[in-house]
Amino acid sequence: MYSKLCSNRFILGLLQDDDDPMKKIAFMVGSERLGFESLIESISAFRSYDTLSVTCQMIEHGVVALFGPQSEENANIVQSVCNNKDIPHIEARWNDNPIKLTNTLNLYPHGPTLSRALADLVEARQWDTFTIFYEDNESLARISEILKREREFSIAIKQLDANGTGNYRPMLKEA
Repeated sequence: MYSKLCSNRFILGLLQDDDDPMKKIAFMVGSERLGFESLIESISAFRSYDTLSVTCQMIEHGVVALFGPQSEENANIVQSVCNNKDIPHIEARWNDNPIKLTNTLNLYPHGPTLSRALADLVEARQWDTFTIFYEDNESLARISEILKREREFSIAIKQLDANGTGNYRPMLKEA
């Protein structure tokens, strides 16, 4: 641990609980361009003990900040450890119920604020009719302010891929 800390380079950690290879590459390239070493660990979703163990091991290796993971369950564990150890935790995921911890920075916008901003945009542009495409119920919750103003507008609401095929084209052609 101390040999890493005494070097002139800092280590950024990425905890990855999804199978996105581009995220890993982007993290490595970004870390290198900023002059940091990177330490990347894969963890499984819904394995809280493993998440805790890997997080602690990364801290022992001298990471100065941790990025990820994506799943809420794992992220809550990492947040707690980082807050306890006074290490920055950077999230890049939608978080409907952010825990107010001093060491966590989420790169996604605050949900209710984004929803109000979208509703204000619709109003400022004076759109009387428009279509909302959504993926799942969670997506609809993110735009609740627009849905609350449904009486003011003519809104068509369409689910992009109700069958789970990953193909959005039929719905987009229909619209």
